[in-house]
Amino acid sequence: MSSAPQLPTNNTSINIDDINVIDEFATIVDVYGQGCNYPTKQGAENFRVDFRVTAIKEGNEKSFNVVYSTMERTDNIMAYNGLDMALDFDCDSNESSELEEFMGNSDIFDDMAEIAKKECSEWFESNRE
Repeated sequence: MSSAPQLPTNNTSINIDDINVIDEFATIVDVYGQGCNYPTKQGAENFRVDFRVTAIKEGNEKSFNVVYSTMERTDNIMAYNGLDMALDFDCDSNESSELEEFMGNSDIFDDMAEIAKKECSEWFESNRE
């Protein structure tokens, strides 16, 4: 667990209160490039990063859980580097839609996506053979 700085936006702010990395089921897998029937590199699967954030807008404060997980590669097009992270809309505890509605924009997720990708990259580098 670690904490990150406040993410300011116009007359609003998002404080990242907690970052929880969930890697118990994470594995390193082969990643296949578009049109390839052989692995082109390795990536991570089942890696997750949970953020607990406090959003402040016009004096109103509210807390949210935001969940990122490794992107699925079922179409052989997404996530060429194998370490891309995306909002996990299948996770019941993910409140990113509610956060976006509360804040009124989706740019708020850019910094969290970068932090999640950095956490995944660090896990990948320390666990690959």
